Amino acid sequence: MFEQGLYKIAYRSLDTKTPETGSALAILRDGKILGSDPNGGVFMGTYAFDLARALSHVELQIDVPPGGELITGFLGGTQGATLNVDGHFQSPNANSKAIINVGSGRIEVELSYLGPLPN
Repeated sequence: MFEQGLYKIAYRSLDTKTPETGSALAILRDGKILGSDPNGGVFMGTYAFDLARALSHVELQIDVPPGGELITGFLGGTQGATLNVDGHFQSPNANSKAIINVGSGRIEVELSYLGPLPN
């Protein structure tokens, strides 16, 4: 189960010859996720722990800004775009990795716990 707090998200494309990388920050609190990357991408969604499968399930909507491009090569176009993403993390702890599908590409995602949220 993910601890509530601030997380660094590091990610890299698995489908390109020269892997593209990126990072973002996210807040996890009470089953909800909110975050953004340095290029104006915003994501929000939910997370829940599946006790029977011992997995944390994450569902997100990623808003790609107009003219934005994801590391998978997906283009937001002139209007931008919204993508639905879901993934599972095994044994969530201070550093957890997963491979998820974003659009038509695959990325490896690593969550690193940075610290608790203020009261």
